[in-house]
This record gives sequence, C-alpha cells and structure tokens, in this order.
Amino acid sequence: MQKNAVAQRSVPGDGKKVYFAGPLFNAAELENMTQEEKLKKIFDKDESEVLKADIIFTLLDGRAPDEGACVELGIAYAAGKRCYAYKTDARSVEFGLDINPMITGCLVKLFYNLDGDALFKELEDYLKATPL
Repeated sequence: MQKNAVAQRSVPGDGKKVYFAGPLFNAAELENMTQEEKLKKIFDKDESEVLKADIIFTLLDGRAPDEGACVELGIAYAAGKRCYAYKTDARSVEFGLDINPMITGCLVKLFYNLDGDALFKELEDYLKATPL
C-alpha cells in the first residue's frame, strides 16, 4: 500500500476512539534496534494508531508545537478525522499569531486557555453541548 494513499485507509469507527498527540516517548520499547529501525517503528506505530482513531486531540503547548504531534495531526486531517487541539500556554508567536494557521486550519475547534482548570471546564461544556 502506498504511503500517499493515507485517506483511503481511514477506517470508520464508532466515534469513541481518541488519539492524543503530543510530546510523549517511551525509549524502553526501542532497545536493541538500529536508528533506522527505531525511526520506522515510531512512524509506523503512530500512523497506525492515528488511522484507527475517530478523533484526534493535539497538544500545542511550547514555543513551537511538537513536530511529531503536528505530523500526526496532518495524517489525521488527510484521513478525514475530526481534529481538535488544546493549548495552555502563550510561548509561541509568529507574525502576530499565537498558532500557525497551517495547524489551526486542520481543526474543528481549538481549546485555548492559560488556566488548565478553565480549559478542562471549556472542554467538558463543549462535549456536553456537541456530540462527537
């Protein structure tokens, strides 16, 4: 199967499987592998899990969002998944914009609040009012 056929491989689900994209890594799973094997395993596993999900939530905190999380968001967007993001800090600024428009263009909704408790309340209210 060709890598550029990602949208054709999207498997519809029941709307309940959520993929959280962000800077998380487990080095223990990659012991005794070459650099090339590690890179392939990480990409293949992430791509597979993103494509199995119905919804993706991407963490955008940091001076710049995590590169891997942005790729996962792009894969999900290209596969027609519902994409959401959340941001709890204001460390990034580009052209007067806090978030790159190539990221926000993928999103159904961005949850952005510098107060983590308020952010979760906003998310909770959204989920009550908007069926996923």
